[in-house]
Amino acid sequence: YYAYLAGRHTTTSMTAEEIHALGEREVRRIRARMEEVVASTGFRGSFAEFLQFLRSDRRFYVAADEYGRQAAEIAKRADFLLPRYFGTLPRLTYGVRPMPAGLESSTNGYLPGSPESGVAGMVVYKPWLAEKLPTFGLAAWALHEGVPGHHLQIALSQELTDVAEFRRADDITAYVEGWGLYAEALGEEMGIYRDPYEQFGRLSLEMWRACRLVIDTGIHVLGWTRELANACLRVHSALAPAESDFEIERYIAWPGQALAYKVGEQKILALRARAAEALGPRFDLREFHDLVLGAGPMPLAVLEKRVEAWIRAR
Repeated sequence: YYAYLAGRHTTTSMTAEEIHALGEREVRRIRARMEEVVASTGFRGSFAEFLQFLRSDRRFYVAADEYGRQAAEIAKRADFLLPRYFGTLPRLTYGVRPMPAGLESSTNGYLPGSPESGVAGMVVYKPWLAEKLPTFGLAAWALHEGVPGHHLQIALSQELTDVAEFRRADDITAYVEGWGLYAEALGEEMGIYRDPYEQFGRLSLEMWRACRLVIDTGIHVLGWTRELANACLRVHSALAPAESDFEIERYIAWPGQALAYKVGEQKILALRARAAEALGPRFDLREFHDLVLGAGPMPLAVLEKRVEAWIRAR
């Protein structure tokens, strides 16, 4: 059953063992980059001491209204840079807002709008949690939920009136969340991360998704305990303890879903590298992004065929 769930959420034929090994490789790679960023701050101490510093220093924690204001400022900077990286942009706008009343239990960070009804998309945060969330991870979160992440991808899909409605609105996790995680990494090229702490925050969120691969497969296939699973997040990421505990509960209760983020992102990165190598100077990043987002959510194998056809045509 778990093998079925892994295939369903990743839209691949990867085995649990292959996914676990991918997670281990990504944990090692990201940890090495995190160590480089720590060194660039001039911090004198161990990696564990740096994590404790981040989790406890009050400079990284603000009131809820300030948290929302900073998120909105990041979103606007990302808006300004979009035309350099995308040829096609959606007509629907979006804003940063507190979670609407009645949706307090939602885990969503983005609520789609409706072009037909004149409702903008919303990047939403929870005011009652904002003061506990460090601002060094805010930039990566805003890119994931807003642009070039979920808002850009979903708003473009909403305009695809020439394809079936189920294709416009399909929730294929590997594609949707893979794109969201890719958007966080794209923020480096866009120049969104302005200091080593925001850069570390992005890597911490990426580490979180890499740990998901080893934790989810560890729990459901390799016999890991809750404590062993939690250690990956505590040791390698800057997630708050309360967030780590919640995440482990999520993986226990929702097998396979957490695998989709990293697997999807890795496929998009691999397809981009393949296209860039094959096309050389004819590779256009804006066209590649338009291609990936131009036909709605799809299984990764279908996306791969779409990119391969584009390479041949070019």
